[in-house]
Amino acid sequence: MTGIQRVAKENIFSDLNNLVVCTVKDPEYSQYFGFTEEETKQTLEYYDLSLNDEVKSMYDGYHFGEHDIYNPWSILNYASRKVLEPYWVNTSSNTMIKKAISSSDEAFERGYEELIRNGKLETTVKMDTSFFEVNNTENLWGLLVNAGYLTLHKTISIQDSLYIIKIPNQEVQLEFRKLTAYHLKATETDLTVLFNSLKRCRKEDFEDRYRKILLTLPSYHDLKDENSYHMMLLGMCAWLSSEYEVISNREVGKGRCDIILKSKKNQISYILEFKYTNDSSVDLKQLAKSAIDQINSRRYDSDLSGTVIRIGLAHYQKNVEIEWQ
Repeated sequence: MTGIQRVAKENIFSDLNNLVVCTVKDPEYSQYFGFTEEETKQTLEYYDLSLNDEVKSMYDGYHFGEHDIYNPWSILNYASRKVLEPYWVNTSSNTMIKKAISSSDEAFERGYEELIRNGKLETTVKMDTSFFEVNNTENLWGLLVNAGYLTLHKTISIQDSLYIIKIPNQEVQLEFRKLTAYHLKATETDLTVLFNSLKRCRKEDFEDRYRKILLTLPSYHDLKDENSYHMMLLGMCAWLSSEYEVISNREVGKGRCDIILKSKKNQISYILEFKYTNDSSVDLKQLAKSAIDQINSRRYDSDLSGTVIRIGLAHYQKNVEIEWQ
């Protein structure tokens, strides 16, 4: 039997017991749950294709036991169509994953935000219990690993079930956009338009969509300080992680910037600084300009090259003014 979740009620007190369960971290049969790198290379060469860096970044990244494994469905579709695009996402129903995330706690939310920001996370992962039997953060990470959304990148401690998990490749990264939109209670279309506007330097479109998201997304009671807006937009940056290095609260220049989107492909880079007030009489436009002044005076652009756009966002509850330089 195979599946992505451990068999429920499998213990010595049930009628179903003494099963040998092999997870993705176990060496037994690990080479049979997908294509090994050599099998992938041979398959692509048969179809006059090569296993180059672009193919690896799209489909590589899974580590089962002692083997690097490729998703056979994706590789076969790529070999047949010769088009480098996501295929795995069309086979996966994420209803179970969404249901699990909706019942998660704050520890999972903090870890999820770090995972989106860095592409990897050091955390406890449990795969020996079904999440739907024991609903906790460790089992939820295990569910995401077993479902193929994440992979075990490095073992820190087997005894403590401590691993570094990561998003395997660009193909799965696209699926994380849908999960992130659900996690933030936003629509995938809104987030796509928001960041496409940013990448194309369409200031008005970016502002319009950001205002719409603020109005429909969170309760203003949850937007209680500057960090609330910061973390909300940081979670949305899953849309950009394949093209930009997402830097949050890192010391740079003469201070600590909120968010830097550092281009990986010689495109425009962005610096975002957030301001917040709980005083309705404060001029948000002036507050947004002060955010730009802070970016410039503290040299947050010191590690960036090429064109840099500075964005100051000033908030009062669900009201926002944006300065763009």
